[in-house]
Amino acid sequence: MTKQTEALEMAINVLELYEEKLNSSIAIEVIQICKEALEQPTQPDIPLYTHPKQWQGLSDDEIWDIANFLGKNKEWDYPVMFAKTIEKVLREKNNG
Repeated sequence: MTKQTEALEMAINVLELYEEKLNSSIAIEVIQICKEALEQPTQPDIPLYTHPKQWQGLSDDEIWDIANFLGKNKEWDYPVMFAKTIEKVLREKNNG
């Protein structure tokens, strides 16, 4: 039971107890409004903002693995390919 549901039910109970003493059409109207509100379907709580995923860098071992892999292939423009491969691995690591 949500806090809102509990509050509405309590309000209805109190108003119904004092309805005769209050002898008021306003009390009757408020009771009806509360009952209608209780009949409304509840909506799930959906977070409007979620924290961004924590950035994950590369460990020294991961950087050396990439450097060793690229160093074995002499046809590559090593500095450019090293940077592009680091970028690719980081993108995959951080975006799934």
